[in-house]
Amino acid sequence: MMKFILFVLLFSITTTSFAMDSVKNRQEKLISQLLTQQVSQNISIKNSVSSLITLYPEKADIILKIALGTYPRNYKDIIIGTIQAEPALSASAVSAALQANVAQCKEVVEIAINAEPAYANEIIQAALKNSQDPIQNIVRVAVSTEPFISNSLLSNAKNKETMLDILIGAIKAIPNQVVNLVKTTLQLFPDQSADVIKNAINSSHQQFDQDIVKAAMNAGVEKELAIAAAIKGGANRDEFAKL
Repeated sequence: MMKFILFVLLFSITTTSFAMDSVKNRQEKLISQLLTQQVSQNISIKNSVSSLITLYPEKADIILKIALGTYPRNYKDIIIGTIQAEPALSASAVSAALQANVAQCKEVVEIAINAEPAYANEIIQAALKNSQDPIQNIVRVAVSTEPFISNSLLSNAKNKETMLDILIGAIKAIPNQVVNLVKTTLQLFPDQSADVIKNAINSSHQQFDQDIVKAAMNAGVEKELAIAAAIKGGANRDEFAKL
């Protein structure tokens, strides 16, 4: 009797699983047909993806998968079309593009940030989860694309290591803004002043050494502590003789 019950349960589970797979396959086939039909009618892939996601937002992941699989060379239009239809899908568009391996991470991030900079944090997190690129490189591309997102990225840093990676990436992206970046970071992370100064000095041009230390002092960092941190970052003590 027990064997019979187990058999019935197993049969039921298998049948249910098969039915779910069958429904998913039909959905994918329908979406594929709708997409190719629109494209064959000279509707751009960007507008086709955008309209489908607008009509079926709950199927966005399937639409992205099929679009990138069918038209991999049009990844830019697919990403932009997705984000135009629903900005909150920015991270999903990045994840799908990287999983499909249709372009390098830096290009995907640049496309997404250009399309919707308000979701920069989510875009970067998606890039980190779906690529091997270091956070500093991803941040550098993101900030180079849209410099105004640097403050938002820093304010959303979860820990010291992430904060420093974001700071370094941002400095490399907009080197002439290093002093402002240091000011912002010290306001957000006053307890990490020594590491902020050291890494800022190490990541920037020597011409900014004095300005970085002055900015730190204006933020409340003691003069000797600021100079010591700068020296650890590679600065020469003689640079600060007149401070």
